[in-house]
Amino acid sequence: MGETQSNLVVADYVLVVGFFVVMLAIGIYFAGRMRDMKDYFAGGKQVPWWLSSVSYWMSSFSAFAFVALSAMAYKHGFVAVTMWWIIAALTVLTGHLVAARWRRVATTSPLEFVEQRYGVVMRQGLSYLGGVLIVLDDATKIVAIGMVVSVSLGFPTMGAILACGLIMLTYTLLGGLWAVLITDMVQFIVMLTAVIVLVPLTLIRVGGVAGFVEKLPEDAWALTGGKYTLTFLSVLGFLQLLNLSTRWSLVQRFYAVPSDADARKVCYLAAVLFFVVAPVLLFPAIAASIFLPGEGNPDRIYGLLCRELLPVGMLGMLVAAIFSATMSSLSSDYNAVASVLTTDVYKRLVVRSASDRHYVAAGRVFTLIVGLVTVGIALAMAKLAEGTLLFDLMVMIFTLLGPPTMLPVLAGLLSRRVSGAGALCGMVTGVVVGLVAGFFGSALLYLLDTIAAPLVGHAVAVEEISETAFMTISIASTTVGLIVGSILWPGSSKTRERVRRFLTGLTAREIPQAASPDSGDTKVSPVPIVGAAVAVLGGLLLVVVLASVPIGQGTCSLVVGSSMLVLGSGLIVLSWLYRRGSA
Repeated sequence: MGETQSNLVVADYVLVVGFFVVMLAIGIYFAGRMRDMKDYFAGGKQVPWWLSSVSYWMSSFSAFAFVALSAMAYKHGFVAVTMWWIIAALTVLTGHLVAARWRRVATTSPLEFVEQRYGVVMRQGLSYLGGVLIVLDDATKIVAIGMVVSVSLGFPTMGAILACGLIMLTYTLLGGLWAVLITDMVQFIVMLTAVIVLVPLTLIRVGGVAGFVEKLPEDAWALTGGKYTLTFLSVLGFLQLLNLSTRWSLVQRFYAVPSDADARKVCYLAAVLFFVVAPVLLFPAIAASIFLPGEGNPDRIYGLLCRELLPVGMLGMLVAAIFSATMSSLSSDYNAVASVLTTDVYKRLVVRSASDRHYVAAGRVFTLIVGLVTVGIALAMAKLAEGTLLFDLMVMIFTLLGPPTMLPVLAGLLSRRVSGAGALCGMVTGVVVGLVAGFFGSALLYLLDTIAAPLVGHAVAVEEISETAFMTISIASTTVGLIVGSILWPGSSKTRERVRRFLTGLTAREIPQAASPDSGDTKVSPVPIVGAAVAVLGGLLLVVVLASVPIGQGTCSLVVGSSMLVLGSGLIVLSWLYRRGSA
């Protein structure tokens, strides 16, 4: 038994390392193909819509889903699925409202249109404040993946956080958006394969579907529960709409595709993935409440499930899959933040005229800086926020900075009534009021609780009230700032006419974009590269399992490895046949 366990650990380590090597190889492949900022930050606007859509979906969650949402599923059941179904509906709305508009207004940075719409002060303000939000949010994701690696593979938590953060940074640094997009597709296939394997193993553990239905507590079937009331989910849903429609890394997927119709398709396919995959991904955590009850730290539950259920080789594969989801999200954010710092700060304020290669090099430097700062914050966050559920930490960060940075951007795309002064007023008001509410709101609510409790005969759920109130205050204060500022300072008639022409261009009929005349060298077919990566990982799984345990003990992993090898080889052959037929 000891020898088998030792072999299992070695096999899983080999698979995790092999996965990282494949991801880095993709980054290295694209490193020399990034000739200008449009290639590095927007994929030359030649990205297939289906690839951009899978990347949009992968970039919108991370190990955070496996850690924080799984913790919610473990404690409250299907309410976690409700959250993802809400996001699915909001993704469709995002596609209808803003996807095509983003494709028209952005080329290398999601804030390019802000100066034309609002002015240089607002563009610079959003560059810094939006970057801070993304860095803090990404730090929570690094903490999440560090926790999964620590629990499942036995690494020290701080060491796991540091290693994970540096690996993610390295491959993003090399290949730009194309590397991010193609690795997203590989990671999507690996993640879905590993999660699908975990579901039947979980069902076996609880006694099949009948055992799951019989043993799961009645309140776990509810679509709302605990502090996650309909009011809480509605307010949080509005914040998610802001995130889906304005987050830099997500809107990159809209302006990386060739046409407006493709930009909308990005959202529609992503919405299907949100709706279908959510129950599959969260089911093991929901079922774990039956056979792993009483876990004191629910954030650890997915790591414990992996260690408890998965056969040799598949533990490493699922850890790599969870890692891949986080890698996708962070690499997208690093690339997006670097694009803003390069285009909106460095090129605008520091070096206004230089070669394309100079700006690509600057983009890599900014990627490195952003990544190192994020890893440092993650290490501090893991230490200072110990004992706090990651979901609550994420909500606090996003509530403070989300509405002030995202509402003005969304309003700028949709309404001509919001002026530059109004946008600036909304951003400042939202941040100031949010800080005040964050520092003093909880104390006030606890004071009210001491007064109200004797009157109503029971304690008031202060935590539930405070989170919902905090989100509502942040959204309301930003909205009031936008409206009041725009009424008091509507701008000159010349400015209003410029805004009118700008928005008229965004709502015009379909404007297809022709292929860039100089993009031939950087336009690539993603299918054979994805196929090669999947085939290599499948072959590696086969070799590792056959070398570690008898065939009878590794049947499940061998089936998965064979399937991945066949799928990857099939993609390569299909791509070759297509190119041959086109020639």
